Amino acid sequence: MELIEPASHVQLQPGGLLFYSDPHLVETDVSELAVEYLCELAVLDEESPG
Repeated sequence: MELIEPASHVQLQPGGLLFYSDPHLVETDVSELAVEYLCELAVLDEESPG
């Protein structure tokens, strides 16, 4: 999925990893803090595991 303009969002990646991207597209691993990001736009990683 391609975002029209940069926006903050979380991305769920294979293996359950959760990354937060700010409007400047700086990624931060927030897997341990998932509950704090429940209201953010979510993007699923399109790559299949393996």
